[in-house]
Amino acid sequence: LGGMLFEAKSKSYRFIEGEWKERGLGPVKLLKHKTSGKIRLLMRREKTLKVCANFHVIPGTKIEEHAGSEKARVMVVVDCSDGDVRPTMVNMCCKFGSAEKAELFQSEFEKAMEHMKQFEGEVSEEKKEEDAAADALAESFAVKADTKETETTAETAETETKEEA
Repeated sequence: LGGMLFEAKSKSYRFIEGEWKERGLGPVKLLKHKTSGKIRLLMRREKTLKVCANFHVIPGTKIEEHAGSEKARVMVVVDCSDGDVRPTMVNMCCKFGSAEKAELFQSEFEKAMEHMKQFEGEVSEEKKEEDAAADALAESFAVKADTKETETTAETAETETKEEA
């Protein structure tokens, strides 16, 4: 079953150009997809609802307490919250209202990583379709190349026969 596994108000930051820059303030959620079972972290800004963090939880992600605050957790993630911009690997920090909330977040994030291990190495249906389309295209080029080669061989044989006569 899908649903929300964790939710808490947080301030998120990204480490850019040597410093932590604020991305937004709002609820950070761990959401489990109801059909695929995959878990993602989603965070929207409180007032505008603009997405400021959006990524699948990946097993092996290093999550640790921020050196400067027991209320914050730092991790390196592949975030795609910038919409059409390519997903990028970023240092992200989530700061919570209390150390307890931060510990609970880390605990739930670690459980989510454990759950996501079952999907490692899995190829999505979308990827399978893309691969099948690419294979079909490659095959059609191969058939055209074979046909041209056969035609060229036939023309060469025809030319040689005429020259012999």
